Amino acid sequence: MVIVKQTLAVKIKYLEEAVELAQDAAQGALDEASCLSFEVYIQVDNPGSLVLWQNWQSEAEAQGYLGSEAAADFMLAVDGMLAEPIESVCYSVDGLGTLAVEIAHEEQEAVRLGEEVVVH
Repeated sequence: MVIVKQTLAVKIKYLEEAVELAQDAAQGALDEASCLSFEVYIQVDNPGSLVLWQNWQSEAEAQGYLGSEAAADFMLAVDGMLAEPIESVCYSVDGLGTLAVEIAHEEQEAVRLGEEVVVH
């Protein structure tokens, strides 16, 4: 299994719209057979910070989605709403649910890593 974490630093005035776009993106990803889960969180101590957690069956499937037209459309839609560049982190998890390795760390044009996500 592969876990993808993306944190979007959203300008507060766009937060509600960004959450709706993220929820739509989550639903679209969940339509993929290889997407095990996709959750959208808002950090309590930093309300403009949206954290997207995605679980995929494999790294290839995660990367396939991240490179898809649907993912590109989401990134384009939220681009003007972001206060900082996006960072994505991808982790490989073994069958026992333990973290095996950090697979990738990509800096994109729009998110920062969240530290303590407690609300979704």
